[in-house]
Amino acid sequence: MLAVILTTIASISLFTYILHLFTPSSSLIIDSRILVLTAHPDDECMFFAPTLLKLTQKKNRNEVFGLCLSTVFQLVLQHLCLSFDSVGNFDGLGHLRKHELTKSYETLGVDSSHVTVLDHPELQDGMKNNWKDALITEIVKSFAEKNEINVYRKAGTIPIYVVYRILFKIITFDNYGVSGHPNHIACFNGISYLHTKVESTLRLRTYNLTSVPLLRKFIALFDLPVTIILRLFPTFSKDVLYVSAPSEYLAAHRAMRHHHTQLVWFRWLYVMFSRYMYINELRRNV
Repeated sequence: MLAVILTTIASISLFTYILHLFTPSSSLIIDSRILVLTAHPDDECMFFAPTLLKLTQKKNRNEVFGLCLSTVFQLVLQHLCLSFDSVGNFDGLGHLRKHELTKSYETLGVDSSHVTVLDHPELQDGMKNNWKDALITEIVKSFAEKNEINVYRKAGTIPIYVVYRILFKIITFDNYGVSGHPNHIACFNGISYLHTKVESTLRLRTYNLTSVPLLRKFIALFDLPVTIILRLFPTFSKDVLYVSAPSEYLAAHRAMRHHHTQLVWFRWLYVMFSRYMYINELRRNV
């Protein structure tokens, strides 16, 4: 029985590696300035690790920022992280949680100077804490405007330089937030509000991390065949797919280990069985 399990795992790992090698470049995000918006300090490695590890590869020529809206999870359980006290200050560990988040991001390829964690009284972590869409919108809009750049490029052989505004891409949760956590969903709602209610000169494009049913969520790499089959249908075929190679999964594992204050027993189970440690699908929203 053990031999069958090991053979199956080895086969899926090999399939993952092959898929990793032959993913069409047209389906990837390259040459972009990107903001990964999360709610809590370990979201970056628990949910977005496959995406971050691909985006930060030098060949893709991306500049990646993390914004985390809060610093703590109310359990002794926070890139733009919207709250610093929510970074983990619920149990007095806010500063430690911020350090853990930065080290985790560095392991995933994001420079520490590009990681921002917020401490806002209206963005405290918790299942019963409702974050306002307009507040998140204003924070993200200000962040994007601050980090937006104008690029001057020569227009062909003519000695005239044209201004190109950088298209800012935002990656965050979808309307279910993977786990249904209201703070995750608030990230989605805030970005949706930015697109629909706020006038801005920013050039933005949004991608949402696709939530899957509970059964698929905790079967690790065994969800990969299901994911590939679903991509045969139009609804899923245009999603950006990132699948971690074995070495990238180990990098995500190392990133999670930086969150020392959060490593209770069920976190280890999550690291072992969650498909989000291996597979990310991003759906373009706008």
